Amino acid sequence: MDDTLRRKIQTLLDQHRTMRIATLRADGWPQVTTVGYANEGFTIYFPAAPTARRRRTSRGTSACRWRSMTIRRR
Repeated sequence: MDDTLRRKIQTLLDQHRTMRIATLRADGWPQVTTVGYANEGFTIYFPAAPTARRRRTSRGTSACRWRSMTIRRR
């Protein structure tokens, strides 16, 4: 990826806070969900309960690694 494209993508990520996650269900039907997100560079964080369909249908996708986080209020 060249630097111009990298900067354009980074600008889009930094200017917005919602995105759409698209996956395929087990029956092959597409599933699209709008979620809020936060990012650090090209790493994107968004909420997904362990039982959420978007989490189940994206397992096995090399571009998606799931990590559990706990957010506590101060």
